[in-house]
Amino acid sequence: MTPNRDTPFSLLWLDLQSEPTVLSVPAVPKDSYFSVQLIDGNAYNYGYIVSRASGYETGDCFLVGPNWNREKPDRRYPSFAYI
Repeated sequence: MTPNRDTPFSLLWLDLQSEPTVLSVPAVPKDSYFSVQLIDGNAYNYGYIVSRASGYETGDCFLVGPNWNREKPDRRYPSFAYI
């Protein structure tokens, strides 16, 4: 993938060793497309958050590390990813 003028790109590193995090995706227009690729430190693709699968409305994804062993929070998260 190559950057271009009308496509925003960004990169985010998450440290999930001590606690989980919530990734919030804003609502997007239905004529737009968005994609969030989830990869680990070894470049293994373990998930995607994309408009065609998760819809165009605002959504949250609850991300946890591999040693997290607590209950999922009461709040309803559409996606629950173990990293």
